[in-house]
Amino acid sequence: GRSRYKMSGPPGGYGPPEGGGYPPQGQYPPGQYPPPGYGYPPPGAYGAPPVQAYYDAYGNPMQYPGYGAPPAAPAVPIPIPPGTLVRVLHDYIATEKGVLSLRAGEVCTLEENKEQGWVTLKTPAGQVGYFPNSYIDVQRLDGT
Repeated sequence: GRSRYKMSGPPGGYGPPEGGGYPPQGQYPPGQYPPPGYGYPPPGAYGAPPVQAYYDAYGNPMQYPGYGAPPAAPAVPIPIPPGTLVRVLHDYIATEKGVLSLRAGEVCTLEENKEQGWVTLKTPAGQVGYFPNSYIDVQRLDGT
């Protein structure tokens, strides 16, 4: 029998409505079509693009430039082993008892790593005292 569903398109059929429906030539000045608010979401409407993992020639994951690098891990200073020769990087004037005053370039022996960024040093003259560990670096054999 006959189908009970009517198989017809939208009223008026498919295609442009009566009278055209497309903007006549010259309606929009050059560079103004489509008009503002035409239905494209503003940039950033969907949030940041996902971070895409890429791999370098050795198969290590790397960030594609432009998507932002992963946050760097906080710097944790590696403690210098006791008995190491260390070189003073900056002049330091002690402001309290038990702390050494040393000039940049002096070489001392590290006695002990202390808490809160301090070490104990022994100078060539035999003095032992506290010194800030951010002011010292390992004295390498090549003298640098």
